[in-house]
Amino acid sequence: MKIIVPVIGLCAGILLGIKSGIVLPYAMMAYGGVGILACLDTVLGGVRADMEHQFQMRIFVSGFFINGIIFVYYFTRGCLNCQ
Repeated sequence: MKIIVPVIGLCAGILLGIKSGIVLPYAMMAYGGVGILACLDTVLGGVRADMEHQFQMRIFVSGFFINGIIFVYYFTRGCLNCQ
């Protein structure tokens, strides 16, 4: 039952991403890949912690948002340096 909720969330996210119609410029594609890696880092860390029976939702959520904030910082810094 634990795996059902993340799979449903993943499917909903993919469906929303496809149906939204948002198109990124080609120059930003590399940043999108880095953003996905930042999210995967947090998710896989959460899976590992759950397998070791040490999962804490507070740490998972804070890590997810901190990774996101760091990504946005590097993204905007990279875009400013390109101009």
